Amino acid sequence: MNEPENTEDLRRSGSSCSGASISSYSLVQSTMKDLFHVQQNTLERVRQTAERQKQNYVSKSEYEEVAFSLEHERLEHSKTKLILEQEGEKLKYAQNQIEILKEQMSKAAKEHDTIAKTLQSKSSRETKRCDYLLEKCSAADEELQRLNDCLSLKDNEISSLKQRLKSQKDNHKQTLADIDINKMQEMYMAKSLSDSLRKSKK
Repeated sequence: MNEPENTEDLRRSGSSCSGASISSYSLVQSTMKDLFHVQQNTLERVRQTAERQKQNYVSKSEYEEVAFSLEHERLEHSKTKLILEQEGEKLKYAQNQIEILKEQMSKAAKEHDTIAKTLQSKSSRETKRCDYLLEKCSAADEELQRLNDCLSLKDNEISSLKQRLKSQKDNHKQTLADIDINKMQEMYMAKSLSDSLRKSKK
């Protein structure tokens, strides 16, 4: 922009040496000023670039420390991963064992329920059977008591009959004894009569 304006001024001023010198000086001053601004901008960009590079600069020792730390982290990560895999296998095994135990418990519960139902049914049958036997025993006890009562009556009757029989036997003996005495008396009387008749015939 400065250069065209200076050229126009030179044309309007004609061929005067003093005017040409002033226009050339102004042109040089303007060009130097522009060059200075360009240099300043360039230096600022260089400075900013250097500042960024300085901020991003990493020393060898720092790099080695970070690299060692990274390698250590990788090693620890590998160890942790291995431990996690081992623990995962243990967890998987434990889960399988839990599933097996659940199946066994379920099977045992079903068997227990079956056994419990069987025992309950058997217990019910045995209870009914016991009730039936208790009824029979109760009836048998009543029958036994009745028979005992009957036996007692029979024993009393037998005792009474024995007493009567003994009395009759005693009476019979007495009767027999009386009959024997009568026979003896009759025989004596018959003999006496016979003797008397024989004596009278003589």
